Amino acid sequence: MLECLRLESCSSVSEKGLERIATCCPNLKEIDLTDCGVNDAALQHLAKCSELLILKLGLCSSVSDEGLRFIGSNCGKIEELDLYRCSSITDDGLAALANGCKKIKLLNLCYCNKITDSGLSHLGSLEELTNLELRCLVRITGIGISSVVIGCKSLIELDLKRCYSVDDSGLWALARYALNLRQVNTMQYLAP
Repeated sequence: MLECLRLESCSSVSEKGLERIATCCPNLKEIDLTDCGVNDAALQHLAKCSELLILKLGLCSSVSDEGLRFIGSNCGKIEELDLYRCSSITDDGLAALANGCKKIKLLNLCYCNKITDSGLSHLGSLEELTNLELRCLVRITGIGISSVVIGCKSLIELDLKRCYSVDDSGLWALARYALNLRQVNTMQYLAP
């Protein structure tokens, strides 16, 4: 029984192929589709794999809130979700994830630049979240960071690189509420 499938950078993975995988491998626990160009329709099929624990969708720019709704509705066991550079995702997609995927521990939202403080407020309900990457989210401020750390008591690592709008209020919230936090990455790049 197939439990792990790594298809990273396989540009020939089709919606029909993922439909077949989901039908034949309903107990799939891990799938890496990084840079495969999958879309929301493919995620609708993949959401039939309700045992998924790890889903990697980095560089899949055609994945949007609709695809995250399918995942949020059917894949409640997900612990690790990589959405690196999924540039079509908005606050609504995060709301769908937070409502359905309460077991997420690792979440990569680097360069998902349509996400705002409002979207991060939904993540505060993810009590098991330990690692969160938010690199270069220009619409994120101290308010969004505060809403995450107040709710996510298990947070151990937070990546805020290039989050230029996070101010003292966000850092204050980290100091006050993120008692398990062990690492914060905040390296800023200076213009030449």
